[in-house]
Amino acid sequence: MKRILLLFLIISSQLSTFATGTDEGMWLPLLLKKYNYEQMKKMGLKLTAEQLYDVNHSGLKDAVVSLGGFCTGELVSKDALMFTNHHCGYDAIASHSSKDNDLLSNGFWAMNRKQELQNPGLYADILVSMEEVTAKITAATADLKGEERGMAYATAVKEITAKAVEGTHYKASVVSMFRGNEYYLIVFERFTDVRLVGAPPSSIGKFGGDKDNWMWPRHTGDFSVFRIYAGKDNKPADYSSDNVPFAPRHVLPVSLKGIGENDFTIVTGYPATTNRYLTSFALQTSLEQTNPAIIDLLGKQLEVMKKYMDADDAVRIKLASDYASLANTWKYFLGQNEGLKKSAIIQEKKNIEKRFNKWLKQSKNDVVAGEYMNTLSNIDKAYKEYRKINVEAIYASQLQYSTTVGSLADELHPLADLLKEKTSDKKEIEKLCAELKESFKEVYKDAEMSIDQHMLTAMLSLYALKITPEKQLPVVLDIITKYAGGKAVLPFDEFTEKAFSKSILASEKKLNAFLNKPSYKKLMNDPLFSFFHKLEEQRDIYREGSVAFSNVLAKENKLLIKGLREMDTARNFYPDANSTLRLSFGKVSRYQPKDAVVYDYFTTMKGIMDKDDAKDVDFKVPEKLKQLYAKKDFGQYAVNGDIPVAFITDNDITGGNSGSPVINGNGELVGIAFDGNWEGMTSDLMYDAQLQRCINVDIRYVLFVIEKYAGAGHLINEMTIVK
Repeated sequence: MKRILLLFLIISSQLSTFATGTDEGMWLPLLLKKYNYEQMKKMGLKLTAEQLYDVNHSGLKDAVVSLGGFCTGELVSKDALMFTNHHCGYDAIASHSSKDNDLLSNGFWAMNRKQELQNPGLYADILVSMEEVTAKITAATADLKGEERGMAYATAVKEITAKAVEGTHYKASVVSMFRGNEYYLIVFERFTDVRLVGAPPSSIGKFGGDKDNWMWPRHTGDFSVFRIYAGKDNKPADYSSDNVPFAPRHVLPVSLKGIGENDFTIVTGYPATTNRYLTSFALQTSLEQTNPAIIDLLGKQLEVMKKYMDADDAVRIKLASDYASLANTWKYFLGQNEGLKKSAIIQEKKNIEKRFNKWLKQSKNDVVAGEYMNTLSNIDKAYKEYRKINVEAIYASQLQYSTTVGSLADELHPLADLLKEKTSDKKEIEKLCAELKESFKEVYKDAEMSIDQHMLTAMLSLYALKITPEKQLPVVLDIITKYAGGKAVLPFDEFTEKAFSKSILASEKKLNAFLNKPSYKKLMNDPLFSFFHKLEEQRDIYREGSVAFSNVLAKENKLLIKGLREMDTARNFYPDANSTLRLSFGKVSRYQPKDAVVYDYFTTMKGIMDKDDAKDVDFKVPEKLKQLYAKKDFGQYAVNGDIPVAFITDNDITGGNSGSPVINGNGELVGIAFDGNWEGMTSDLMYDAQLQRCINVDIRYVLFVIEKYAGAGHLINEMTIVK
C-alpha cells in the first residue's frame, strides 16, 4: 500500500486549482441548508434539512461511517450492522484466509455473534460535529511565514482540538479547505472493535475482476458486512469478548421499493481526493509525464506479482489485497489518461484561465488585480521547471518503494544515524531496535522475498530502459558498470541474486540478529541497505526542485482559488474532497458513451448468467447462484421475473466513496456505491454530467445473496425493511 500512497502524494503535489460546474459537488453537510436544500427538495428530497445534518439531532451523519480512513460504510441495524463494499473488506477477508480456509474464494458468514471475526487495526469513525474555525487559524498565523507560521498553526490546532474534546472520549482534527483559504474542526468518535460478519465469495463480490473494473454494464455483488462493537457504556473500546454491539444514534431503513429512472438519490460518505480546481499546466503534465510513468511502473509490478500468484495459492492469498489495490490504481490512471486525450478538458481549463486573466485586466480594483496578476504565470513557470525532473523522480521513487526490502531500508535510516554518532545513548539505540523488531513482524509476515528479488530486478531494468544514461543515478550506473562486463545486457538479476543472498534485510532472522547487536559498519556494508541508502541520498537532487515546486504551488494555488471565488461571487463553491464527510445529490440516469450506443440504468442477474465462463476465474458463476437463478428462487427481491443487480446515478463520487450508501428521497437505503465508470475517469479533475456515473450494487441483490445464497437471513431480521 505504501507504493500506492507515495504515488498519490507525488500526483497531489503537482496539481493546481480551478472552478466548478453547476450541478456537481461533494458538499459539506453543515452547508447543505444554506446552499443546496431547496434544490434537493425540488429534485425529490422528503427529509428536513436537520435530518441531513444537525449537531443536536440524530440524522444521516450518524449512520455513515469512515471505515479505516479508506472507505465508507453505513449502519443498517440497531446493533450496528454495517454494509460496505467487498473490495473495502478485501484486506480483512484476506487476513482471515489460508489455503485450507480460503474465505476469499469461499466467502464467509457468521451465523451467530460469537463467529464474527476480529480485525486488528481496522477502525470506524462516526462524525459528531463540523465547525468552521478559519478565523481562529487566521488570527493565530497572521503575518507569519515559513517555519514560524507552521509552529503557530500547529499550536492553534492543538488548542482548538483539545478544547473541542475536553471532558469527552471524542477525537478531533482541523482540516484545510480550498487550499488553505478555510479551515474546519472535525469532531468524531473512533471505534476500534470492528468485526467481519459476512462476505460473499469473490466470484460474487469481485465478479468481473479487473476486466470489468471501472466498466458499465456491471454485475458485481460488491458488498461485505461488518459490525461495530463498543464497551457496555456504548463508548469506543478496544477488542474484548465483553464488548457489545454499538447502539447507533441513527440507522438507515432498507428499501425494497427499488429505483426508477430519474429518481432522486443521495450518496454520502468520505471521498478521499479530488483535484477539480486545477490548471491546464497540471493536466498537461499529468497527460504527458506523470500518468504514463505511473502506468508503466504499476503495470510492471502487477506483471511480476501475477506470475507468482498464478503459480501458488498461498502466495495468491497473501498478495491478493495488495494486487487488487495496485490493479485498481493502474487502471484508474490508464482510464484517466485516455480521458485526457479524448476530452476537451485541457482546453476548457485554458478557457477558464483566459477568463480569469481578462477579469483581472478589467478589474477597477488595483489591489485585487495586483494580488492575482502573476498567479497563473508563476504556476506555469513552476511546472516548466518541474517537468525537467518529474519523470526521473517518479521512477527513482519506485526503485525504493516497490519492494519490501526498500521500505525496510527506509525504516532503518534513523538507526543508522544513531549508530553513526558515537555519542548516542545506548539505551536509545536498544529502544529503537526493540521497536523496529516489533514493527517488522507484520512486514515479514506478509513478505515474499523471492518475489521481492524479482521485483527489484524488474524495477531496475525498467529504470535503465526508461531513463537515459546521462540522467540515471550513479547507484544504478555503478551496478551496470560492475556486473555488465562490457556486454550489452542489463545485469540486474546477478546483482539482486547476490544482494539478497547476503543481506540481513532478506531474512527476519538475520535482521533480528543484527538488531540484537547493531553495528554501523555492518549496516553500511550490507548490499541491500547500502544500495537503498545511496539511492536515498542521490534522490536529493530531485528534492530541492520538488520542495521549491511545492512551495510555489502552495502559495499560488491558495491565491488562485481565492481569486476565482472573488471572480464568481454568484457561484456556490465546494472544496475538493479530503476524506471528510460529504454529500452529493443526483438522480438515476442512463448515459450515451458514444454514437449510437445508450447504456440503460440497471442490470439484472440475467447479465450474470450471460457472462458466465467456466474457463475464466473472473466470470465463473458459483454453482449455487446458477441453481437459484434456474429455479427462480428469488424470494421477495424479484422485479419482472429477475433480480436487479446494479444501477447507475449521476451522483458525484470518487475514491473513498466506496461503500457509501445510496439513499432515496425518503432517507432509505437503495444501494451501495462501489465504482465510477470508464468514460468518467477524468471525474477527479472535472465533473461531466453527461458521462460521469456512479455505479451501485442494488440493495435487493445484496439482500438476495445474504438470504438465499448465504442462508444468513438472521442478518436481514435485524434491519428495518421498507416495502
